[in-house]
Amino acid sequence: MLKKLAIYTILIVGIIISLKFYLQADKKDSEQPNEKLELALSQAGPNRPEIERFLSLYRKPEDSLKFRAAKHLVENLMYHEYQDESKNIDPNLSKKIHLADSLYYQAVKGKSSNEINSMSMADSIAKFSKYINSLNLTITDLPGRKANPEATAIENISYETLRQQLERSFELRESSPLVSKMSFTDFCEYIVPFQARFGKSIRKSSKELSDFISKYIIPNGHLDITEAAKLYRLAIYNLRYILGNYPLKRRVGYEEVLFTNVPNWDCFDISNYAAAFFNAAGIPTATEYNMAFKMLPGRHSLCAILDDAGHYTIFSPEGFDYFPQQMSEKFEKYDGWMNLYRIHYTPQTDAPHFLKSAHEFVPTELANPFIEDVTSKRMETISLELPFKAETNNKLAYLASFNSQEEMVPITWAEINKDKKTANFFNVIPNRLYFPIYYKGNSIEVFGKPFMMIKDNSVENGYVKREYNDFPTPSNNEVIISRKFPRKEHMIKIAQDLRGTILAGSNDASFNKMDTLYTLDFELQPRFQEIALKNEKPYKFYRIIAPEEKPNLFLSEIQFLTKKSFNYSNVTKPSPLHVLAPSEIKAEDPNIVRLLAEGLDKISGLPEYDESMETAPGSSRWVALNLKEKQIVTKIRIAPINANNGILVNDKYLLLVYDKGSWVPVEEQVAKYNYLKFKNLSLGALYWVKNLTRGKEEIPFTIDRYGKQNFIYESATDPT
Repeated sequence: MLKKLAIYTILIVGIIISLKFYLQADKKDSEQPNEKLELALSQAGPNRPEIERFLSLYRKPEDSLKFRAAKHLVENLMYHEYQDESKNIDPNLSKKIHLADSLYYQAVKGKSSNEINSMSMADSIAKFSKYINSLNLTITDLPGRKANPEATAIENISYETLRQQLERSFELRESSPLVSKMSFTDFCEYIVPFQARFGKSIRKSSKELSDFISKYIIPNGHLDITEAAKLYRLAIYNLRYILGNYPLKRRVGYEEVLFTNVPNWDCFDISNYAAAFFNAAGIPTATEYNMAFKMLPGRHSLCAILDDAGHYTIFSPEGFDYFPQQMSEKFEKYDGWMNLYRIHYTPQTDAPHFLKSAHEFVPTELANPFIEDVTSKRMETISLELPFKAETNNKLAYLASFNSQEEMVPITWAEINKDKKTANFFNVIPNRLYFPIYYKGNSIEVFGKPFMMIKDNSVENGYVKREYNDFPTPSNNEVIISRKFPRKEHMIKIAQDLRGTILAGSNDASFNKMDTLYTLDFELQPRFQEIALKNEKPYKFYRIIAPEEKPNLFLSEIQFLTKKSFNYSNVTKPSPLHVLAPSEIKAEDPNIVRLLAEGLDKISGLPEYDESMETAPGSSRWVALNLKEKQIVTKIRIAPINANNGILVNDKYLLLVYDKGSWVPVEEQVAKYNYLKFKNLSLGALYWVKNLTRGKEEIPFTIDRYGKQNFIYESATDPT
């Protein structure tokens, strides 16, 4: 008993000593600002008393955590913008928003996303829009504040704004089950800040954002993250429909999110506001973005639910089918992406902005001091040490991705080890094409061959490095190029799902009685193709009908053909079939004509008749040909919806080859058919066919020993 008492006494004394040490440390921390805080205060100028007043509010032992959070907030204010323009906004704008908010909320209160996304709700929303527009509220675009537009947040943010933001953050720490689970570091990084993105000022406080959005996305206090994202999208889209076009020429830091046609609005604005709304509502959220996709040009910004809240996919907060989904494995959904970055509130010391030498150029895409490469959180990545023998004063090297508009976009970085003459990259995605580069001034220089790390379980480290030859072997084969981009997986799936589509004929407009004239039993290719029918019977009505289990007719082009010898008057010349190789060249059958139920001028706007491979009547199960009298259809010409990445007749193309850091022109051609023909191309070289007339989806390819075109990512086999 005495032994146990002694142990308990020792433990209690230890706890008391630890607590005393902790309180003293916090007191010391609160009484002695560090160098980072002093630097921040020195940047405040005339606004310093406001900042010091805010800090003084929490300089007491019982508020030690709040003081740590307040310091974190203040220390980074100098890196961000904040312009309080609330006094320069026409009251009619707020009145209009308040009215729309009230009407819409009363209509959707307590409803699920499925219930809100109904036809009856759409009718109500249309009525709200008509009513609000009937009020004819005049909204004047008042001038912005006269404050220095280049002033940072620490120079103009008020004591009260900071106090309200911090107090609200700690309210969430107590009330939100997700925020309460966050580490204190993450809490300070995502919940405490008044905004989460460099260069985009959000005027409203966390409490104001929460008051507006929480009633929509957390109905009745019940939180489901996936449902919250759906409800957020619906609230934003429906309020925009009600409110209509943005009435101002300038951004004001909040109202613009609720209107359409906002000047220069993009996906970065969308994710920035959504992250601010979600964090304010107690759903820990970051913004992430990429500068390149595996095959497509462009960049995209999204939202990411933090790991503290569970493992979810990144998501587009205004997307129709891309909501945060719980995942058991992090490599499920990102096959099309290149490297991903997260935007922080705090500067990231391992970002290129801080790693570079004094006068070293950093590409704009990676110059943001707040970015962290988080690719490994989403995808499988490996470390890779590359030789770096170039003479340079730079500290950084990069891996770039191909881009059909800019040729190369740097997407991840590494410090150069001058002693070892290497660059060690930590976020290399397997099965991706990378170009090793560095900068000479602001111009790109290469320090190695393009390569791809290919997964191979037969080798020790699980990967083999495939390089693309700078001095390739000539080939005497004639090469036929029929595409500038490989088929997309979802387009292939659509074509496969069209199996079972039927062509039916009937003399009953309701099709209660019909004859099946043809059933599609093969996978359509992304081209205009002809199917002959064994039909000798005339019908007044024809339908092409998608399968019941896949009831969306994703046929981009449909033409009903008949014989010229029938002497029907409602005919025209059919569109020519695609010719993808010299062996397919043949004269059109002069006895084949196209049947029309109406004139081309009346039907050319319909997706199945608009001669575009990128549109289809996907929301319908069938397309009908309703004739005025019985006529015989003998053939059909159809094409599945596709990205139109084939070679287009009469378009001008340029073939380029990659050689020592440059894309070198080889030959220019105008396409006579749906293919291009070249000679003396080389094995192992990277080629690129660029459409000079239109289009931007292009990707490099190689030529194998048989003269076949092999796109990157379609085949990783040895081309020689």
